Amino acid sequence: MLRVLIFLEQRFDSNWATNFKRTLYEALELKKNLDQEQYNNPILERDKIRISLEVLLENPLPENQKILRAFHKRMIKHKEYILTFLHLFHVPFDNNASERAIRNVKVKQKVSGQFKTMSNISNAMIIFLVWFFAV
Repeated sequence: MLRVLIFLEQRFDSNWATNFKRTLYEALELKKNLDQEQYNNPILERDKIRISLEVLLENPLPENQKILRAFHKRMIKHKEYILTFLHLFHVPFDNNASERAIRNVKVKQKVSGQFKTMSNISNAMIIFLVWFFAV
């Protein structure tokens, strides 16, 4: 999400994207400073970040910036999930670990064109699991 915001900020010189990015950085900094026990307690900073995000999502964007408006629309659609990482200790800020875990399977699928049979899928998964746990 930050990568997209940086692109939007540079492409459209968008204050909205800059403010959204700043809000996410504030949320990330808060996550770094929270202890596991604090997640269940009310936190003023977390509430301020949530309100700031809601205000940003309520602001209309220019009609001529379709890419920015599409991103804005997606964020409105999924707004209840954007700050999940501030409410649950085990939820990371990004999904990099998940993407790394499936990368080899997707590369194999791309190279082979597709997995055509269940036995090919099974064989590929066995090879992947052996490689994954050996490394």
